[in-house]
Amino acid sequence: MKDFKLKSIIFTIIFINIITFVYSDWGRTNISGDDAVYGFPSLAIDSNDNPHLVYMIQAGAGLLHTYWDEVKDDWVCYRISYHEDPYMYDGYYLDMVLDSNDHPHLVHERTYGPMDQYHTEHWYYNGSDWIRDRIFPGKYAKIRIDKDDNVYVAYKNKIDTCTISCEKYNGDTWISMIDISDTHVHFLDDMELDNSGNPHITYTGWGWKIKYARWNGISWDIETVSDDEEAYDSEFAFGTYGYPHFVYINTDDWSIVYKYWTGVEYKKLDIEDKDYGETSLALDNENKPHILLGEFWHYDLFYATCENNTYPWSIDIVYEDDCGFETDSKFDSNNVLQATYDAGSAIVYLRQTAPPEIQYIKGENQGDRKYDFELKYIESENERPYKDCPTVHILLNGKNIQGSPYKMSYISGNYDTGAIYSVELELDKKPHNQYYFEANDKWRCKAVG
Repeated sequence: MKDFKLKSIIFTIIFINIITFVYSDWGRTNISGDDAVYGFPSLAIDSNDNPHLVYMIQAGAGLLHTYWDEVKDDWVCYRISYHEDPYMYDGYYLDMVLDSNDHPHLVHERTYGPMDQYHTEHWYYNGSDWIRDRIFPGKYAKIRIDKDDNVYVAYKNKIDTCTISCEKYNGDTWISMIDISDTHVHFLDDMELDNSGNPHITYTGWGWKIKYARWNGISWDIETVSDDEEAYDSEFAFGTYGYPHFVYINTDDWSIVYKYWTGVEYKKLDIEDKDYGETSLALDNENKPHILLGEFWHYDLFYATCENNTYPWSIDIVYEDDCGFETDSKFDSNNVLQATYDAGSAIVYLRQTAPPEIQYIKGENQGDRKYDFELKYIESENERPYKDCPTVHILLNGKNIQGSPYKMSYISGNYDTGAIYSVELELDKKPHNQYYFEANDKWRCKAVG
């Protein structure tokens, strides 16, 4: 980084200070289609590590499927369903997975009628159309698919509120498994399949305790995961050796509890109490937890992680005043964390990845009113920058002048080793006292300099 000189039209020497590089570890895209978004997003990652999202639209008027298309190099959005019934709401408690063909399957809750009747629906994409396949008598459903494309759906049974039901589709028919019975079930929180394809389920049970149910091939083994605290909203993931890792909200002080099985005992690490009301857990390929946290009162989104599953926690704010509700996060095969959440006015897609690099080449006056700006854009995965990037911002008294920022044009070079971009501008006679470059990669991870 260095200072350098520009000449104005009257050849007054103006010293330009290049702004220090600022890197963002999160690429952000506000997902939008032709419909006003509402919420309950769910994320799945296909075999090419591309994200797929489904979410509710227009306060329950239908469902949208949005995914990244590598051929089009852009987001593609399709409407799954739509209706205009004022007493019908689709899209509550959405959950989505992909089969071996990268075709999405989802479950969601439909409420209908003035008495708020409800059921859960299973939809899937067959390669050309979306099909509504089955209706389940319950809510809070979760869906998973094993390596043989058998589909598992679990839900809180509305006929018996002390029961969680689980059904399996083997390609020909739906088979009901033995119910999970408890004194009371508040919520079905999460479901995952182990390496043998057996479902494991967490739920909030009697006394607001987090329960963990494992299918052993014949029946359910059930244990209480939470301690003396009241809790809810659990998520879990399988770590090394198939051991479960849990995260849930302690409602006694609204802190977050992270707990995992070592093979001998449970280890517990609390995250500071900060009125958290939403969590999402993902483990990287080194068994390290990554947790997104939605904070109730200020609508902030936080990110927490720790090394070697021990204190201290590293907690950073991702976005302020941005809701951060209904978070969902997963790692892809390249160990990149992808996530989605409801920001209130938009469904947000996040990608935690190394930002691009900007290297300054020049910014000089060529005489008269003509200026020449040039930079090198470097992206380690050899991917193009986002639309209309890179740009140069010309500032006067700290503000963009009219017409700024200006798009720069590609000249030569590969993105991974450095692509040259430049722009020639003819500016007015006012002395411009600062400029800076900005570039986003295709996931909108930003570099400024």
